[in-house]
This record gives sequence, C-alpha cells and structure tokens, in this order.
Amino acid sequence: MNEVKTPKKPLIYYYCIVVLVLMLFNLLAMPWLAQRRIVEVDYGTFISMVENGQVGRAEIQEQENRILFTEENGTIIYKTAMVGDDDLPQRLLDAGVSFNGVEIEQASPLLTFLFSWVLPIIVFVAIGQYMSRRMMKNAGGPNAMMFGKSNAKRDPAGGPSRNR
Repeated sequence: MNEVKTPKKPLIYYYCIVVLVLMLFNLLAMPWLAQRRIVEVDYGTFISMVENGQVGRAEIQEQENRILFTEENGTIIYKTAMVGDDDLPQRLLDAGVSFNGVEIEQASPLLTFLFSWVLPIIVFVAIGQYMSRRMMKNAGGPNAMMFGKSNAKRDPAGGPSRNR
C-alpha cells in the first residue's frame, strides 16, 4: 500500500506568497493607478486656464507643493507644481474659481501601517483558514485520505481468527 504523503509545501508557503503579492500591489500598482487619472501641466498653463475661465475648482496642497484643479465640467483632474505666487488667491477669486487649501494633518504612522499592511494580511489569512477548514470538513475530516487501512487481524496459524 502507498502511504499518504504530506504536501511538500506547507500552508505557510502560500500565505507568504499572498503577502508578497499584496506588498508588491501596495508598493507598485496603487500609486501607478492613482497617477494615471491626473494630467500634469505646467504653472503657466494653469494660469492661462484660470484667466480664460476654464478652471472649475482648485485645491492648493502646500504640504505636497502642488495644485490640483479641474475643468469647468470637472471631468479631467490636472496638477501643477506650486510657484511662489502671492497673487494666486486674488486671480482665482477674480476668475470665479472655487478653491480651498488642504489642512495639513499628520496621520499616525502606526495607524497607517496597520490599515495598509497588517489588516489586509489578517483578512487574507482568516479567509485562507476558513477555506481550509471548510474544505477539510467537506472532504470528511483530516483522515479522509487514508485508504486501505484495515483493522482486521490475522491469525498466526493461518486460519480465520476465532474468539477464544
């Protein structure tokens, strides 16, 4: 009879792969996806769009040293680097552009780490554990794959065994 061998790769191996994929996704894909929706222009283009009445809203982000703004209909988001322009608020008011600044708020690095790294990992591990237990239950438990194991005993004399 063939013995049932344990899998060559334990379950933790697959968890490590999931964690690695999650880390790569957070580091590479998310910033790339966020940047694809924003068109970068120079400051001169921003000022000419303001003067021509083509800007609907503007958001001045001093901490990131940039200005985000939209067209009048708000379909395209543009960004430009901030330039030391003291007349900018007055230009925006004169052009009828609604604008606001972003309050500089420092988030806790611990909470940021927990919500962007630890929480997704815990969710994936919990889902994996749930699915593993569910599959074991549906397969008949941990001993479901033990075929050919008989509890019958042989009589040393070669005949059928009897109760004596």
